[in-house]
Amino acid sequence: MVATNCKPNVFTYSILVDALCKEGKVLDAQDIVERMVQLGIEPNIVTYNSLMDGYCLQGQMVKARIVFNSVTNKGLAPDIYSYNVIINGYCKAKRMDEAVELFHEMTRNGLTPDVVTYSTLISGMSQAGRLATAQELFD
Repeated sequence: MVATNCKPNVFTYSILVDALCKEGKVLDAQDIVERMVQLGIEPNIVTYNSLMDGYCLQGQMVKARIVFNSVTNKGLAPDIYSYNVIINGYCKAKRMDEAVELFHEMTRNGLTPDVVTYSTLISGMSQAGRLATAQELFD
């Protein structure tokens, strides 16, 4: 790409970060994000969402949450996809209380849960044997 004088931008880097994360190469993806910053290319929320998802897929919820919490320091705001990624990660890790707390944080921050949010939480609660809580979310 560079050899043809076509310079990568935030979109091409974000695609690379996403692909690396989906292949389980989260450390390589993190390196790419750091390289972007060094080159003066500001990662956007899509870039960080991919990185969060990569950490969640690896079960590294602490790192995923660090990225989630850091986006506001970078002048960005987590979007519905950001919340859904972390909520899903918590559900997969059987950390249901944290998933519910993030759900409430999302609504406090003015975001409206979507069908993915509810489906993820209801499924997670059901798998954790918390059917009453799942029913409350459904109602």
